[in-house]
Amino acid sequence: MGTVCTAMTLLIVLSSKFLENARVVMLLVPMNVVLFYVVRGHYRTVGREVATDLPLDVEQLEPLVVLLPVRGWSAITWKALRFALKISPEIYALHIAGDEQIGKGVSAW
Repeated sequence: MGTVCTAMTLLIVLSSKFLENARVVMLLVPMNVVLFYVVRGHYRTVGREVATDLPLDVEQLEPLVVLLPVRGWSAITWKALRFALKISPEIYALHIAGDEQIGKGVSAW
């Protein structure tokens, strides 16, 4: 249904622009559609190249290093830190400063 509506909109825009002698639009719209299909094909190709059915073998990743992004101290941060401690003894916390904190002396831990 979406394809039909989009095609009808395309035909209406092209016909109205043709009557206004704006032929550049008649070239740009189909070129954009072709470009979108090319990009879609590229994303599908890359998706097939990086996909795998193999499970992640954590034992091969020893020793694990955990990077914990933190915006502020909260119950969620506490739970994330407890979980990080369960999976690795080596943890680095990175403080993420929001726009309202920039320039107010807030720095990384």
